[in-house]
Amino acid sequence: MYFRKAHPDAPAETVRLVLKCLSAGACAVEVQRVGYNERDAYSAYLRLGSPTALTPAQVRTLQAATQPAPTVQPAQRLAAGAALTQTLALRTNEVVLLRR
Repeated sequence: MYFRKAHPDAPAETVRLVLKCLSAGACAVEVQRVGYNERDAYSAYLRLGSPTALTPAQVRTLQAATQPAPTVQPAQRLAAGAALTQTLALRTNEVVLLRR
């Protein structure tokens, strides 16, 4: 019965990222998260009452729940070989994608 109820996340670790920019210029980091209530179709499905057959409106609700909402930090101008440092708070049962 584990998968028939929501399992809220909790704070986990905070990590410090040090990303080296290979060439001079603007450097930014985009963070995309997937976890509890964040790009999470299953929690949205549970909030709908776990219907056995979805209506078109419910399908649209679930599709909307999975749309990416990346967080982009403001770009910083860095010299070649300089590092961009950022801290990132992680949560349990979460997947994080970083893109430069």
